[in-house]
Amino acid sequence: MQLQFERLLDLPPTVLANILSTADTRTVLFALAGASPQFMKRFNRMLDRRDRLALNNRIKQIGVTRVRDLDEAQQQLLNLAQEIQGQPTAAVSNDRKAA
Repeated sequence: MQLQFERLLDLPPTVLANILSTADTRTVLFALAGASPQFMKRFNRMLDRRDRLALNNRIKQIGVTRVRDLDEAQQQLLNLAQEIQGQPTAAVSNDRKAA
């Protein structure tokens, strides 16, 4: 699933902002906590310094979490992205096992 999740950064910034603001905070934090370092580097470049620091502090405070919970949060954001863009949910595969 990681590869599919990282494609969110290919969306226009306004669409990505809409997805993140529509999702609940816990889902966003868990999804980002499970993101690759490359994803987070690109994502952090979209934020101003204050927001970047606040986000990173919130992610650090999550603590021990099951990988399955992080994967589910990423899938929820993908589903929301597809819903917002009017695409069928079945178009995204859950292939983290292949990564």
